[in-house]
This record gives sequence, structure tokens and C-alpha cells, in this order.
Amino acid sequence: VCPSLAVKIKDFGAEKGRGVVAARGVRKGEVLLVDRPLASMQHQANRQFVECCSFCHAWVGSMAECAAKMAGRTPAMLEAAALQQGRPRVLCPHAPCSEVYCSELCRRRAWRMHHRLLCLGRTKGDPEHPLSVFVDEARETNEIFLLAARVVASVASAYQAGLGFEDAVRPFALLHQRPWWEVIPLQDGLTPEQVEEEREPYMALVQRMALLLSLALTGSPPRR
Repeated sequence: VCPSLAVKIKDFGAEKGRGVVAARGVRKGEVLLVDRPLASMQHQANRQFVECCSFCHAWVGSMAECAAKMAGRTPAMLEAAALQQGRPRVLCPHAPCSEVYCSELCRRRAWRMHHRLLCLGRTKGDPEHPLSVFVDEARETNEIFLLAARVVASVASAYQAGLGFEDAVRPFALLHQRPWWEVIPLQDGLTPEQVEEEREPYMALVQRMALLLSLALTGSPPRR
């Protein structure tokens, strides 16, 4: 979103590509561009130190609570620190989901966009539910699958809300199109057979995670 006409997109040629440049004089402190990610999430490892809104990623809680987390304080000390003034904390009401938001507005937006399909409350605490297994295995293997799930859920939610499939998928259509296992760096000098052997575990992992996510969202395996 451009709140002003102060910037424009300029093509710098094949070597450098396109970029954003000033279209006029810019005042100090002026907002030139507000960029919203198509999909985003907080790293699991980062959550133990900083608590952020699951939708907009604004920091929530108090500075004292954040400092206590980073210092490895006890739960009782964390609870005492949380009572100090800070940004509000809104929890997803569907146990055992633990998603946190900075406002009721962000919670509702996340629910409408993707969380209603990915909320662990749908599992009713069943560790064998496909969604529970998907989340656990994503955290153990590669949490990029959790981000991919938000993309899939966003498309599904938009489609279920009445948007045509092409329109629902359009925001993500310009993202990188090659399969994950084809862009993973491998050592130089491998034969084609060795390349396939190196990629095979990643292909198998993607196929399993796709199956789990499809079962979690629809109760059916993915279409081939």
C-alpha cells in the first residue's frame, strides 16, 4: 500500500531488475510504503524469547516479561512480570490451541484468513489427529511446512468464501514455482543418479506432509 505518490517502480535493466525509487522530494519521517507479507510466521525457536502476535507479529506483553523470558526465569517470575503494563495479549479461545494475538481484530482476521482451518482446537487434543501430527512433524523436520500450510489455508478460505480459484491463488502465483527438493543446495560434482538419491528424502517428506495437511483440512488424501 502506497499512502502517497512519493515512490514509483523503475526498471534498471536485466542485470539489476526492478526497484523502488523516490518520485519526488521526501519529507523526514514520511511513510512511503506499507508492505504486507503474503504469508508469515514467527520461528518456533524465537517464541521462547519474544512473544508476538500470530497475525501482524507486533510484540505483545510487557518489557519485563520479555526480559524475564530471555533470562530464563521461572514461570512464577514470568507471571509476575506479565502483570506489568504492556501490550495486550489475546488468546485463541479454542483449546489446546496456543496462538496469541495483540488484539481481537488480529485474532478475527487470522481466523477468517487461515486459522479457522489450522486451529489445533479442531483436534480436540487428539495427538493422532492429522493436524496434530502435521504440526508436530513440521516442528521436528522443517517449520517451513507450517508457513506453507498458511498459504494453502488462505487459498482454501478465499475459495470457500466465494472467490474463484484463479482469483484465490493469484496473490501467490508469482512466487517461486520450482519444487522445494530442486532448489535445495547440493555439493558440486554429483552425478545425475547421485542428485536424485540426495533429493529423494526431501521428495518423500513433502509427499508425506502434503498427505497429512490434506487429511487435516479435508479428511481426504491430496489429488495427484
